[in-house]
Amino acid sequence: MADPKKPGIAMSVEEALKKLDIAQMQRKIDKGEVTIPREKPAEIEELYTFKNIDKFLMGEITWAQLQGITMEEAYAIAEFGYGLYKEGKFHDALKIFEGLVLCNPYDSYFHNMLGAVYQQLDMRDEALESYTHAIDFDHANLPAWVNRAELLLSNGDFERALDDLNEAVRLDQEGKNPASLRARALAIATTNALKALQKVMAGADRGVESAKTSKIAPTPKPMGKTPSKSASKSKPKPMAKTDSKSSKSPKKSK
Repeated sequence: MADPKKPGIAMSVEEALKKLDIAQMQRKIDKGEVTIPREKPAEIEELYTFKNIDKFLMGEITWAQLQGITMEEAYAIAEFGYGLYKEGKFHDALKIFEGLVLCNPYDSYFHNMLGAVYQQLDMRDEALESYTHAIDFDHANLPAWVNRAELLLSNGDFERALDDLNEAVRLDQEGKNPASLRARALAIATTNALKALQKVMAGADRGVESAKTSKIAPTPKPMGKTPSKSASKSKPKPMAKTDSKSSKSPKKSK
């Protein structure tokens, strides 16, 4: 077996960390005895090489990578943008996430956050498109599924919203992600609302059919004798006074 202590044999990271005295290293750093190497920013000539530009055009690297921005730096910017979003500064957050999507167009999280900002600004079409991009780039992005479902519900598109909610539940059947728990609650509420709406619509349809039937059916006539036309038209005539002979006045005798 090779001896790791012999020169020319590199130690493993675990072994190196075990031998490292953090407190001693910190003291040396404070005294200036040890300097931490800083990453030198790339020169513009190193970034905009023909090879890098060709990779960017072919979609192999993003605009951020072409600019020399690492993903760690991009996510640090996203964290700042998320803070602005939580504070309700949506227009400021919009600038952050639009820039991040421009620099990293294949990042699902950036698209989802941009959709959330659009939704808060009532830019529904843009929000729907951003959520769709987030799902396309990461099918397992649960918040994007639920966010799009909520937007579809507010637009009255219940069937598509239920499809999104069911997919979110399917992706996290054990309910470990808070987004899937929200999806379950929304799916139950939406299903109950649809059932209630179907009952109302069915009742309305029965009412319309009943109204049509009542118009067609003949009106029933009242039972009993009906007076004849002659009887209804003829009015009782008053009795005429007749003078009897006995009632005539006696003639005067001459």
